[in-house]
Formats: sequence, C-alpha cells, structure tokens
Amino acid sequence: MEDRVNGRDAKHRPYPRAQTECPVLEKVDEGHCGVSGKTKQRSLGGLDKPSINEAPAGRGVLVKVLRVGVNGTDKEINAAEYGAAPPGYDFLVIGHEGFGQVEAVGPNVTELQPGDYVVATVRRPGHSLYDTIGASDMTTDDVDYERGINLRHGFLTESYVDDAGLFRDKDGTSYERG
Repeated sequence: MEDRVNGRDAKHRPYPRAQTECPVLEKVDEGHCGVSGKTKQRSLGGLDKPSINEAPAGRGVLVKVLRVGVNGTDKEINAAEYGAAPPGYDFLVIGHEGFGQVEAVGPNVTELQPGDYVVATVRRPGHSLYDTIGASDMTTDDVDYERGINLRHGFLTESYVDDAGLFRDKDGTSYERG
C-alpha cells in the first residue's frame, strides 16, 4: 500500500500521524457533529464536563464555546486522511478554530476573568526547545499536538478547559451577534 495523502508523499503530510496506539479516524455520519472515531456508535456523550482542576498549577480556564469553525481540514480528518485521537480515546472531537467566553478561572489565572471573550490557539506545546519557550508554531518535533486535528480534542463541544494558548478579545468584536 502506497503511503500517500492528497497526492503527496506521507513525509510531506501537513499533519503527520502520531506514532501511538490510537486508531486512525474514519468518516463521521451526518448528525453526529464533532466526534470522529472507528466505533459504530458516535455521540457527544463520550466526554465528561471539563473542570478547571484538569489544568496544572491552578492555571485552568473554563470556556463556554460560542462559535467553532468547521472547514476543509475537518473534512479531511473525517475522511481519515490524517489525524489521530488523543491517547486513551478512540475518537477525536473536531473543530480547531474556536471562540468562546470564559466561565471560570483557576486561582493562579490573573490575565483572564469570567465574562472575557477568548480565542484559543490550535497547536499545543510538544517537547522541542521552541515548544518550551512558547513558540509551538515553530516546533521541530516530528509529531504535532493540535486541538481538533491531532492528539488533542477540538472545540466542537459545549465547553473546554485550557491552560495555555488563550487570547483575550477585548471587546467581543469577533463574536457575531445576530
């Protein structure tokens, strides 16, 4: 079997599959938005409500999801062209572009407060020097940790907890009211 994706060699795959025991994702049936996996039954009931205590050092931020972008990347993930579920899961929550409102913050969070509008970054820190200094987009790791794309659940949920990579939208202008 030839290892090619979208006509390109696998080594040029935009989001390489991780070397894990996680299954490769397959197409999501209509009506089951957000969850991809090899099981026949797909539902949003597979995740517990997140808690700010999930984040280390009192740095958790609970975000209520207001908008999620779903685009061609999500379509390619659902077609099993790339991506992998987080360790311990047999599905991946898609939606790598998210906008939300802070509901609660951990005791060591000073830069955000409940009510703030936030946008989260996609790429999560790995193990390279760039990741340790906060420049995850410049990682030299062979594996990317990206919310809703590879090894980290995305934002197509009611809420999520983050401990890094949130940017405050000072006046909520990114949120389309209507």
